[in-house]
Order: sequence, then structure tokens, then C-alpha cells
Amino acid sequence: MTEIEKALALLKCGATGTNLSKKSFENIIAQFELLLQEKTERMDPQSLTLEQLKGMNGEPVYCIDGCGNESWCLIDVDDDARPNGIDKDTGFWDGDFYNMTGDGKYGLHVMGWIAYKNKLEEFYV
Repeated sequence: MTEIEKALALLKCGATGTNLSKKSFENIIAQFELLLQEKTERMDPQSLTLEQLKGMNGEPVYCIDGCGNESWCLIDVDDDARPNGIDKDTGFWDGDFYNMTGDGKYGLHVMGWIAYKNKLEEFYV
């Protein structure tokens, strides 16, 4: 059990020794749960599904491709409901090639790419 998990368990049991209101406790617990979820996602990152990307129009994602390129992109869902990535350097990450597997880096086709909610730590890629 991590320190965050221990603190969260103590809060849920009310073992804080403070006079916080119930609403304050609920807010603190919600913040701890969010921190724990974010930590879990960073320790075991899962690429976003195509369906998730379709619901993220205008939101930032971290993209990697089969050539080893990495970049923060904004998702642009086009008229055909295809999510494309737009970055400031190379421009366009074509949604037709999302999660296309092959012999490139990370098991992707050289034109394939995948996206994550957060930037991957060096030891993950």
C-alpha cells in the first residue's frame, strides 16, 4: 500500500484528529482519489482508444508514432468523425493511421500512431 493509499484509508475512516466538516472530508478524499488515479495511470499508461479520442475534440493528448516521433497534439475530430492530431511542429497526425501496427517503433507501422492522456516517462517508451 502506497503512502497515498494509506492516507486515503485513514481519511475514509475519519482518523485525522481534526475538526473538519463532512464536506471538507469529502473534498479531501476526492482529491486523494484523483491523485491516486493519476499516479496509477502514469505507472501503467494505457493508450487511448479510437472511441475515447472521438470524444476529445479540442483536447490535448501525447502522441507517439512508429518512427519514434513524440509530440503533444490537439485532437481535431473531422466531419467524418475521424480524430486527427494536430501539433505545432509537424502538423498533422492522420486518424486513418491511429493504432496501425507494424514493424516500426513501439510495434506500430511507420505511419501509425497512438495517443495517451499524459506524457510518457522515459522508462516506459
